[in-house]
Amino acid sequence: MKVLLMFFCLYIAMPSVCSAQETKGDRIKKAVEIYQKACDEHHSTACVALARAYYDDGYLQETERDYIRAAKIYQKSCDAYDGAACAALAYVYGCDGMGVEPDNAKSAQYEEKACESGNAFSCQSLGVSYVDSFHGGILADIYASDILKAVYFFQKGCNLGDDFSCENLGNLYSWHYQQSCDFESENRCIGVDNLYSEDRFKPDELKALQFYQKSFVLRESACINDEAYACENLGDMFRAGKGVRRNATKANVFYDKAISIFQNECSVEQNYNTCEHLRYLKEREGRLK
Repeated sequence: MKVLLMFFCLYIAMPSVCSAQETKGDRIKKAVEIYQKACDEHHSTACVALARAYYDDGYLQETERDYIRAAKIYQKSCDAYDGAACAALAYVYGCDGMGVEPDNAKSAQYEEKACESGNAFSCQSLGVSYVDSFHGGILADIYASDILKAVYFFQKGCNLGDDFSCENLGNLYSWHYQQSCDFESENRCIGVDNLYSEDRFKPDELKALQFYQKSFVLRESACINDEAYACENLGDMFRAGKGVRRNATKANVFYDKAISIFQNECSVEQNYNTCEHLRYLKEREGRLK
């Protein structure tokens, strides 16, 4: 309970919980102390929070960050099958290398462990990696071309509630899979013929529709709760006709809602990535003034 209260102190700054006289730095240091104590008592979630505090920008001063220590804490939690910790290790070994020696093979191992431990995004990431191997992706030497593994990990991610995993399953099962790259890069269409040449996997339009619709339901629920990316993705589905009839009017309604939410988040949080995505979306949809 104390960990949750400190979490609110850090991110919501509830006056009824946190002292008004405390600075953000004071609250962060207290949070680190609480996370450390809980981690020492083998609470895996607290260990992950502690590692993020030592690792991420915005928590501690540069001189107080400790990437090696963070990696060790992530390792401890991953050993206890914490999916978020394993996913963090996969990122550190594969994309970052801060605190560890970069190692794509280890990254893949931790990504799979994260997925099997219930991290939906890792399942999606693995599915994408196996599909990309058909396209000559940069990790093709790690992920052998195996469409059934891609289907397996997307299915697992979809079952865990990841909307993109569901959509990607729809893409794979659809005879019109090649059209799914309309909003991405043409390079992602390369290798589609090879993907379908395997006798073990055949497209199925009914399954494609079912997975598109599941993705739609997940996004609709998230959009109702003001998750901007979900609203944007619903707009994309109406524009492309994935699981729904093409409808430019409905697409624009969802794009407008996404832009409104992003605008508010950008103004309040001043997060660079959020503000940049807002600019990109407004430019793409002709909403720049």
